[in-house]
Amino acid sequence: MIKVLLVSLVISSIVVLAILGWAMLHETSVYESFYTLSLSVATRKAAVSIVGDKVCYLYMYDVFYQSLPLQVPPSDLYVYNTSVNNLLVNVHIFASQLGPSSSNISVRIFEITKPFSLDVQRIISAETSRLNYSFYFPLISRDAYLEIRSQLEQKAIEKINCSQIGLNAPPAFLQCKAQSLPRLGNVHVVEMCIARDTVIKPFSSPINATRIDRLIDMVVNSTKYGVSESVLKEISAVLDIIVDVSATISEKIILQPKTRHLLRVSAFLVVFLGGLYLHYRLRPDEYKEVKRFIKKLSRLVYMPRIGRRDRGKQV
Repeated sequence: MIKVLLVSLVISSIVVLAILGWAMLHETSVYESFYTLSLSVATRKAAVSIVGDKVCYLYMYDVFYQSLPLQVPPSDLYVYNTSVNNLLVNVHIFASQLGPSSSNISVRIFEITKPFSLDVQRIISAETSRLNYSFYFPLISRDAYLEIRSQLEQKAIEKINCSQIGLNAPPAFLQCKAQSLPRLGNVHVVEMCIARDTVIKPFSSPINATRIDRLIDMVVNSTKYGVSESVLKEISAVLDIIVDVSATISEKIILQPKTRHLLRVSAFLVVFLGGLYLHYRLRPDEYKEVKRFIKKLSRLVYMPRIGRRDRGKQV
């Protein structure tokens, strides 16, 4: 009984040592899953500007995770690794029949620090505070917009480009390739640019299907065109394009043994081998079958060699 136990312990130690040695040389994942997490609630525009042949919207939100699991590895043998595969951006116009599709829209995401985001907000506030229509539409000048964009290009922790996926029909749905998991507490600035000739049609309104730049002009020059407050509110609702961003997360638990783990298992192996040898010296009769097996095995190994050697001498 003791012999069987000692042999089992020796074999188990050898197997564990082999697994740990393999895991030190090759990444070995014992658990892996993928899921989607929301990074923001539905976010409304912070600023809008007409830049060349585009109408560009800026959105800002604090990065947060609704349910990011903070799993603890079962022991120090393992490492918990979380990474982001990509970010998904949904663009919606809830008050419109027609709107931007993936084919005429471009999106970039800038990850910035919280203090820098306050500087961006100050530039936007300084622009919109002097406009009487800012309550309906936060339009900023082209120069202010380009200044913000330049600072984002210089100071962003990460710049994430997005590409269209799916059908060319609203709502627009874009995929963005991120290099790292967005850090909790940082701020995302989403830059979304739409072709200025994109046609938008409100669901129920005296307004016909109209280009987006024309609708903006009606808000900015509402007094000139004699646009009533009710129509102004409706145009504002149509232009209120909403963005929400989610992340596709990959999580792994990786077996990553350290040298101390190998030494620990090696020590157990030496102890079990020592116990097995001691038991063999005390009870040699229990190992007769083992001796017989070893002799047969040695014959099988050495006999072919002896035969080849004899044939060589004869030649």
